Amino acid sequence: QTMPMIPPVAFGTIPVGTPSQRVIQITNGGSAAFTLSAANFPPNITFTPPLPVTVSPAQTVQFTVSLTLQVPGAVSLSGWFIASVPCVDSIKIDMSAAGSGGMTFADISFGIVPNCQPATRTMVLRNELAQTARITGIRVTGSDASFFSVVSPSTFPILLAPRDSVIVTLRCDPDPAVDRIYTASVLCDIADITPPLTAS
Repeated sequence: QTMPMIPPVAFGTIPVGTPSQRVIQITNGGSAAFTLSAANFPPNITFTPPLPVTVSPAQTVQFTVSLTLQVPGAVSLSGWFIASVPCVDSIKIDMSAAGSGGMTFADISFGIVPNCQPATRTMVLRNELAQTARITGIRVTGSDASFFSVVSPSTFPILLAPRDSVIVTLRCDPDPAVDRIYTASVLCDIADITPPLTAS
């Protein structure tokens, strides 16, 4: 028999790091029962009740799907419930969401830095997550990373409560023999969040 179709699930805009739930319904419109025995979802999606779940003809079952976004921005995700009885088949669920907040850096420009005269600038790292962030490191990456260094903070981890911020001091040591533009990115490692959040 034909497996039911699930309309796309829109989570809308949700705070980064905060689980958001939506309820989906699966109705058996066929003449035979089927059993949902497994699922294939991205790791940031969970659901209840647990499997296996058998759906009889004309029966409707509900699942509560929970999504936790780890970085800001729009995402499109898909998951599958796998039916094993009476035949192997699947039910696809398409989901969309937009994450808001996260860990934010204010971009920084050193401007014109004279050769042989290192310069320092400060930038603000703000926690827009819904929970305390454990910062395990702040470092500089990119092709010109060797010309920059993080002066402070120098002791980790740092526990940053929601809406709190920390001042990050960066140092630029330009090449004394070359006049050019230097660019790099600041990478902030946040425990339990993958991938690390970045800003440049």
